[in-house]
Amino acid sequence: MNKVLGESVSKARKAALSGLDLDIIADIKYRQSIFKAECSLHEFLKQAWHVIEGGVPFIDNWHLHVVAEHLEACYRREIKNLILNVPPRSGKTSLISVAFPAWVWLQNPEEKFMYASYAHSLSEEHGALCLALIQSDWYQQRWKANFNLTKTAISFLKNNRTGYRIATSVGGVGTGFGASILVCFPYHIMVSTDQGDISIGQIVEEQISCKVLSYNHQQEILEYKAIEQYEKNPGKEILEIEFDDGSILECTPDHPIFIENKGYIFANEVQDGDICLSVLSERN
Repeated sequence: MNKVLGESVSKARKAALSGLDLDIIADIKYRQSIFKAECSLHEFLKQAWHVIEGGVPFIDNWHLHVVAEHLEACYRREIKNLILNVPPRSGKTSLISVAFPAWVWLQNPEEKFMYASYAHSLSEEHGALCLALIQSDWYQQRWKANFNLTKTAISFLKNNRTGYRIATSVGGVGTGFGASILVCFPYHIMVSTDQGDISIGQIVEEQISCKVLSYNHQQEILEYKAIEQYEKNPGKEILEIEFDDGSILECTPDHPIFIENKGYIFANEVQDGDICLSVLSERN
C-alpha cells in the first residue's frame, strides 16, 4: 500500500516538474526570440511579418538579408548614402518603410525619419502600416517600456524620446525638422526671416542667405531655419485658402499645410472645418 502511494506521489512530482520545465523552456524561447529580433532587422521583419502582411506567408530570400544588413549599416552610420533597386512585390516597403523605423526605435528611440514617396497618399499608407505595427499587441507586449507614442497622425509619428517619423512626398518639405526648405509660394508672398519680411521671389532670385521662421514640431517652438535649397518653379496654378479670421493664404496646390489630427497634407486637400497650424512671427 505504501509502495503504491509512494509511486503515485513520485509520478505526480515528475509531472509537476515536467510542466514546470516546459514553462521555463517556453519562457527561454520567448526571450530568445525577442533578443534575436532586437539584434537583427531581418529577424525582426520575419517575426513581425504576420502583423505587417496578415495572412500572407513570409517567403525568405537572400535579398532580404542583404537589404536588412545595409539598412543596419545605415543606422550605424557606416553607410551615409544608399540606393536600393529591388523589383516590385519583393518586400522592400515592408522592410524599409514599415519595419526599419520600428526596429531602429528599439535601439535608439531618438532617431528621426523622413519618408518621401512620389505620392503623398502612398507615404501616408506606409506611415499607417508602421503605426499599426508599433501599436500592435505583438510589439507592445515585447517593447512597451522602450518608448510611448505622443503623436499618432499617420504623416507624423512622434515618441516621448524625441524620435519621429514623417511621411511626405517628393516636392514636399520638412520645415522645422532640419530637412531642405523648398518654396511653393507666389513671387510676392512675404516670408518672415531673421532679416525681416522679404518676398519669396526676392529670396530665390537673389539667393539671399537668410533664415526662415518655421515651426519645430519636435520641440513645439518657433525657430529660424537656414535655407538649404532654392527652387524656382515654372508657372503653376495658385490656390487661395480663406480662414475664418478673414486672412487668405496663396500657394500652389502641392504646398504642404499642417492640419490638426491629420499632419501635413497638400493645399488642394484642405477641407472646410480643418484646423491649420498658423505660425506668426514675434514682430506680428
